[in-house]
Parts: sequence; structure tokens; C-alpha cells
Amino acid sequence: MSESSPSPWFSSAFGAFYTEVYAHRNEEEAQQHFPQIKKLAKLDKSHLSILDLGCGQGRYSQLLHQEQHQVIGLDYSSDLLQIAKQDYPSLSLCRGNMLELPFKHEFDRILSLFTSFGYFSDDTENVKVLREMTRLLKRDGFIYLDFLNSKLVTESPWEEKVLGKYLQKSMKQILSSENAVQKHIQLFENNTCVHEYYEYVKLYDLAWFQAQAHQLNLSISSVYGDYEGQEFNPSESPRLILLIEKQA
Repeated sequence: MSESSPSPWFSSAFGAFYTEVYAHRNEEEAQQHFPQIKKLAKLDKSHLSILDLGCGQGRYSQLLHQEQHQVIGLDYSSDLLQIAKQDYPSLSLCRGNMLELPFKHEFDRILSLFTSFGYFSDDTENVKVLREMTRLLKRDGFIYLDFLNSKLVTESPWEEKVLGKYLQKSMKQILSSENAVQKHIQLFENNTCVHEYYEYVKLYDLAWFQAQAHQLNLSISSVYGDYEGQEFNPSESPRLILLIEKQA
């Protein structure tokens, strides 16, 4: 997607209000969750070169940096990158688009955390993101892709909750013709809607990822259903977490 194209949904979804909507995704949560990522993504070796793809506010990039890894955090949101730079000035951060990753050197690990994949309505563009990851992955390196379990995603009526000074109203809708889920979010302050946006994710299942891996000469070496590393069960597991290896 070029700079001249219409703004994608994530340009507004991950803007200045993101920290209000997802205030629970803070440093404390990251520190509690990080050991699980270390285990599942095979980050036991030292001084790995890591791309944190969709790094957001940089919480996990910072934890990786503290572990002496050579990490670069990339995100499309200039707002979130500005927060990351303020909070973690020593981090290497880059603004970029997943469709055209601005690197030539390869990485030992590429991390796609908390459903940072499947953002494009065109399947060929999501495949291109996988292709870009593959291009930048070293032989015998791993992609750690943490995705939702599409089988468990359902529609929801309007829901309300208080987020600090804001009232959030949200509703999920399954777009069957697009094989996607769309979440409509509104933020109100003093009964006035101050921000409104959509989130959009394609509902890819394990078979879809297996087919793409085959086409890209990748191997899915592990499939987990949660952050504890339990076996994936499509009817029960909260997540679909893939450890994808670039074959030698």
C-alpha cells in the first residue's frame, strides 16, 4: 500500500487513543507474559537478531533488548512509535509497512505478537506479508506468529465499558463474504463521541497457514493453542500460535 493510497483502517485504530482503549497492555502485563514468549519462540540463545513486527509502544522490544538481543521494532503507527521512543530511548525503531519491509539483512527471529497479522482485506496482500517475513528470515530461523483462533470468533451486540474518562462502545461483526471479523469501536466523553474507528482481521485457520507455508518453503514446526504451550484444539483453544521455520 503506497503513501498515496487511502488510509488503511489501522492508521486510525492505532493512533493517539490506542493507549486508552488498550490500557491493560502495559509494562506489568508484558513482564508477566514475556517468559512464555521466550519459551515458545525459542529465544534461549543469546544475541539473536530479532524483528518485532508491529511493535506498537515497544514493550516487548525493550524486554528483548534487555536480554541482550539485537532487536528492531517496526510499526506503521507514528503515534505509538513516538511513545516507544519516549519510554525507551535506546531502542532501534522504524516506521514501515509490512507489505514492503525496509530491510535487506536477515533476522534469526521475526515476532508477530497479539494478532498483528491478517490486516488486509485482499488475501494476496496478507500472503505478501508472509513472503516479506520469509525474505528476511535466516535459514533455520523462526517466525513466531501469535494469531486468533478463527473458529471461536463470534459476533457480539453493542457492549459498553468505562475506560478512565471515556465510555467505550464496541460491536463485533462477522463478514462472511470476506472471511473476516470487523470490530466497530466508539469512544465517548461527556456523552459526545470523540473517536470512532474499526478493527479488521481475516479469519484464517491452521489449514490456510499450512498451505501458505508449503508455497513459501516454510515448515510449521510447532502449533500451540495458548501462551502456556498447550496443544492447539480448534474447538477450544483461545489462540493459534505458530512457530514457523525457514528450511535449510
